[in-house]
Amino acid sequence: MAMMMVFSSKQQSEKYESEAVRLGLKCFQTDNIYQFLRYAKEVRPDVAMMEFEEGFNQDEKMMESVKEALCEKDKCARLYINRVEKYLN
Repeated sequence: MAMMMVFSSKQQSEKYESEAVRLGLKCFQTDNIYQFLRYAKEVRPDVAMMEFEEGFNQDEKMMESVKEALCEKDKCARLYINRVEKYLN
């Protein structure tokens, strides 16, 4: 299983990455949403975590790109996100 994360906080990302590795997940981490999207299409993770800073501008195009990158036909990664905006509905 593979897990992808995008975090703005290095401390938070290290905490989750060490736990993911302990659970046997291959972990890919970045602090750049566009790099996350590019790699998600290649890696096709089973789990994805996203942490957005308060005030981060989530626009409709970006969130559609997240769904596209994480879903393949009938299989989608389980997505955990700290701030959900209307675009994920």
